[in-house]
Amino acid sequence: MEQRSVADIDDLTAFLARLAGLLLRSSGEGAHLIERAVVDSARAFGGVASLLLVPEAAALTVTAADGSTRTVIEHGSRRSSASTRSPRSNRSSPKCGQAGPESRRPTAG
Repeated sequence: MEQRSVADIDDLTAFLARLAGLLLRSSGEGAHLIERAVVDSARAFGGVASLLLVPEAAALTVTAADGSTRTVIEHGSRRSSASTRSPRSNRSSPKCGQAGPESRRPTAG
C-alpha cells in the first residue's frame, strides 16, 4: 500500500505552480506531459489539480484534501507577478494630466 501525504493548500499550490513553471520553461512541446506531472504530483500530496495550458503559461487550480481551492497563473517565460514583487521607486510620478517636475519652468513675471 502506498502512503500519501496531505499538504496545506498554500504549500501545495506554491509547489505545483513552481513545478508547472519549470516544466513550461524547459519544454516547447508536450502539454499533456506537463498536465500529467502536475496532476500526479497533486494527487501524491492528497490534492487535485487542473490546468489550462496556453503557450508559455498555465492557469492552475488546486484543491486540497480539506476542500479549499486556489487558482494561480504561472508564466513559463518569466516569473508570475504573484511570485515576484518589484521595489517601489522613491521618486513620485506625475498624476494623469499633471506635468512632471522636469517640465515645470519658472514663468517670467
